[in-house]
Amino acid sequence: SEPNRWASMVLQNTFDCPNAVLRVNVYLKSQGRVGVLFRYYDETSFGSLVIDPTNTHESLALTITQSGDHQVLHSVGREIRLNTWYRFTIVFYKQELKVFMQEG
Repeated sequence: SEPNRWASMVLQNTFDCPNAVLRVNVYLKSQGRVGVLFRYYDETSFGSLVIDPTNTHESLALTITQSGDHQVLHSVGREIRLNTWYRFTIVFYKQELKVFMQEG
């Protein structure tokens, strides 16, 4: 499938960290897909957590893009409500990826 096109990105590329914990708060004000990119190497190689409240079967998807090839590693359907804070914790250690979601 076609990789996501991001409207804007905030980059921190002054360090190289193979293992880390990334916490991000998300507040959705309107319907539409949003993504959190991590382990960003360049425009064709990165990991992402895609949040799509309009897709009830795959509202959360963990994806990887390597050399332009896009792959969904895992997806789940969860209710994602507008005007609600969500905290996502992304843990990556060696080849393991874990994502935790907290609402409220």
